[in-house]
Amino acid sequence: METLIHASTTPVAINEFINDWQGSLKKGDYAYADGRLRTGVVLNGWEVAVEKRWHYDLKFSPDTAKLYYNIEHKRPEDQEYQLSLNAKILHAEGVSFAKKFNFQQFSFKPTITFYRSDFYQFGQLSGRASGDIANKENIAVEVDLENYHFSEDKLLEDPRLGGQGQGVSVGFSAEYQNDLWKVTAISDDFYNRWQFQDTVYLNGKVCVYLAGGSGGCSGSGGNDGVETYQDRLSSSWTTEVTYKPYALSVNTFIHGRYQRLGVQKDWFTQAGMLGASVYSTRQLGLHWQSQWHRLAVIFDQPELKKVRHAQVDLAITVPW
Repeated sequence: METLIHASTTPVAINEFINDWQGSLKKGDYAYADGRLRTGVVLNGWEVAVEKRWHYDLKFSPDTAKLYYNIEHKRPEDQEYQLSLNAKILHAEGVSFAKKFNFQQFSFKPTITFYRSDFYQFGQLSGRASGDIANKENIAVEVDLENYHFSEDKLLEDPRLGGQGQGVSVGFSAEYQNDLWKVTAISDDFYNRWQFQDTVYLNGKVCVYLAGGSGGCSGSGGNDGVETYQDRLSSSWTTEVTYKPYALSVNTFIHGRYQRLGVQKDWFTQAGMLGASVYSTRQLGLHWQSQWHRLAVIFDQPELKKVRHAQVDLAITVPW
């Protein structure tokens, strides 16, 4: 049984990102989170598991984050915002199959997961907005929506609901080791494809002028309807190089704009393997592993409500 949570937000803390941005704002242009609950069985190198997954991958301009923050806080600030947003959001359930192959000092484990998704939002937004949002003065909003597909609209509150989606994702882990070194590489969503049936879509320009705001909105106005849509998620990469005599390792994690470098030191004790780590994202980690369990807790702040970069890895293994 595994619980895997990896999240990073730059404008505000993770808790504030979820709860109406009620903290301080910093300059940032992405928010990422991938959470999974997995239960499975391993026998003779074969693995079968069921999984629930929550995936959020948003890239945006700092002005977009600032506008949303000012709206939530009703801050009186008359200015112009350059807007851009690229969102890939989905909740899914799946079944995965994996097989580990061993070749002397090298091992390789491919994993394929078949998903079903009932909640998703994919699309891009670009444009501009100006005015005093808090006092509702001189408001002008001109944005272009591109390939906005959804099961439930959280942006413009369109009442229509989209159909179900299916996906397949292929990942792998590879490991090489000798007496002194161990090298590991892991890729999630190395290849993936998602298809959504009867999904609602919106394309085109949206213009809003209120309380004295004005502009030159042009274009055909766009189109909307229901169609079959395909897309993919960005891959995630984890690498680690360990010098075994010192139990010292250097690792990296990359997912688009979220990139980090870490160093970890482990100690072998009667309670299992204990470890501590430090990362370029100002995170500190504690690790504890035995034949029965695996636990890693990695935060950049001691106070949970202020954490911007977090990783929690908990697994319970029952040998049989």
